[in-house]
Amino acid sequence: MTKDELKDVRHGLGMTQTEFGEWLAQQVNAAQDTSLKPVSAYTRQRVHAWEGGDMPVPMKIENVIIKRQLEQKNDLIAKLQQKQRQKP
Repeated sequence: MTKDELKDVRHGLGMTQTEFGEWLAQQVNAAQDTSLKPVSAYTRQRVHAWEGGDMPVPMKIENVIIKRQLEQKNDLIAKLQQKQRQKP
């Protein structure tokens, strides 16, 4: 995931870097095994470093974002299929 893709995701969610860092930690914790130590909120500085290209976006962050994007696309497909079935 590129820095610009990450920034686009954050902007699409309408979040600040701080809010995005908190949201990402919640998503990572929800997706990981409960026996693992929970992830703390990612700081604004960390999100800024990812978006600035100073640090690579971690794979677990990419995975959380890709999972969310797939869920959104699946929801859209299901809605479109339902509309198709309702047409006379």
